[in-house]
Amino acid sequence: MRFCIIGLGSFGTHLARQLVRDGHEVIGVDSNPEHTDDMKDEIEYLVTADCSDIEVFEEIPVADCDAVIVAIGEDFESALSVAANVQQLGAKRIISRIINPLHARLLKLLKIEELLIPESMAAAWLARSLRTPDVLNTFPIGQASKSPRSMCPGLDRQEPGGCRPAGPI
Repeated sequence: MRFCIIGLGSFGTHLARQLVRDGHEVIGVDSNPEHTDDMKDEIEYLVTADCSDIEVFEEIPVADCDAVIVAIGEDFESALSVAANVQQLGAKRIISRIINPLHARLLKLLKIEELLIPESMAAAWLARSLRTPDVLNTFPIGQASKSPRSMCPGLDRQEPGGCRPAGPI
């Protein structure tokens, strides 16, 4: 799949690296040349540009991407302008980092519904893992239920949904 990440700060960089490790094509864009330069050995297609200006998208094929992630974390106006620009250019799917509740409300008015706060998501994950230290992770299996992946003290392997003995009982 092809993804465009606009904003290569901490969150955007981590996301880009993970997507590349997972075998996806990533287009990285940032207005700061230091950020794009830092990624030059990891991402094949990098653009240094201010995406709040719609003209710069002549060299960024957002309509050909499976998703555009607006990962701008500090500049509220820029993040909003970029989201509006990629929407106008026909991005199939837009996922935006939000800075505050007003930012979320304005993006929803633009019909951009996939919103995230990476720090909040990381904090929620850590709180869950501290609350249940024997559960490594969970994954959704339906509307309201999750299956834990548990550590099994004294057993040789981990199994989704609980512990199972490694050998005959």
